[in-house]
Amino acid sequence: MNTEIYNSKNSKKLVIEKPRISDIPRIHQIINYFADNNEMLPRPLSDLYENIRECLVVKKDGVIIGCSFLHVYWSDLAEIRSLAVVETDQRRGIGSEVALMKQIDISQ
Repeated sequence: MNTEIYNSKNSKKLVIEKPRISDIPRIHQIINYFADNNEMLPRPLSDLYENIRECLVVKKDGVIIGCSFLHVYWSDLAEIRSLAVVETDQRRGIGSEVALMKQIDISQ
């Protein structure tokens, strides 16, 4: 899965895709930035590696600017975890888009 979306605020093309193992340190950095500010729960690196298949990332100019994990509990029950977008790119609908794309990804 690799989806391009257009960010009308700054006319940058964003790419939503499944992460690579090499992306985990950047995902960890983004999540734990917000955890350090008591805005979300921290996630250890081991947890991110173990759950990489539950994740989608958003890239702008090849750099990860956001992520979302969707943990499925049952056929009709799931939890969005660690939805984060770097502060400079917030309030542009990016988080909503990546959360929606993950839901579409698992429903197929």
